[in-house]
Amino acid sequence: FSHLGSVLNGWQLLALQGLMYAVLALVIRPPHDEDTHPSRLPLAGLAAVGLVAGWASGLLGVGGGLVMVPLMVRWLRLRVYLAIRLSTLAVCASAATASITFVGDGRANLAMGLLLGGTACIAAQWAAARLQRVSEARLVWLLRALCVVLAVDGLRRAAQLALG
Repeated sequence: FSHLGSVLNGWQLLALQGLMYAVLALVIRPPHDEDTHPSRLPLAGLAAVGLVAGWASGLLGVGGGLVMVPLMVRWLRLRVYLAIRLSTLAVCASAATASITFVGDGRANLAMGLLLGGTACIAAQWAAARLQRVSEARLVWLLRALCVVLAVDGLRRAAQLALG
């Protein structure tokens, strides 16, 4: 999908990104007490979520947890905490793979990447240690709010580019 992205205009990519965030804001919802959660992880469903996140990442440069968590919560009926943990591991694997590729072909600034990654590691460890302190309903609200902000910003920037 990254090749498809090269034939689209910048405003079209931003518009797709904004629309994707808007859909994700609508899709995610807090768990209800009557919701049933799978006793075993749905492997085919997880693979499908990974494909959607990979598609979004390749085409739009976004993906990861912000795409995976709403999909896992809504369609796979996983608890928010589990979806966050699984998406974090998935992002780690995909980022490591991309990093090896970028470093291997000389397209990476290793020092800057390590600075960004190192500080992100510290922040992620701090946040992960406190995840259980935040209710699932609040986590969903935060994800929805972030998606709305990103949707509005992406659509605003797309309109600016399209209108010149």
